[in-house]
Amino acid sequence: MPSAPVANLPPGYLTTTLESKTNFFVAGAGPLISGVSKPLHLGRSTNVWQTTLKNADGRVVAVVTQTQMVLAPRPAAPDGKVK
Repeated sequence: MPSAPVANLPPGYLTTTLESKTNFFVAGAGPLISGVSKPLHLGRSTNVWQTTLKNADGRVVAVVTQTQMVLAPRPAAPDGKVK
């Protein structure tokens, strides 16, 4: 699920996972499992995302809820190294 949280960050910011919970409902069956991520909360310091994964027949395989911390860029020292 990192692509949605990363794509919504301001330039130069990073993210890390604080919490992740997955509920499994049925066995995932290929050849294709699709996923849709949506933000439940987009805050200044945390974001909460929910991803729903579905089989090709439309049955929900799993729902993942993640809390992501938003990390501001760290200033560089005069020598160019990050503090």
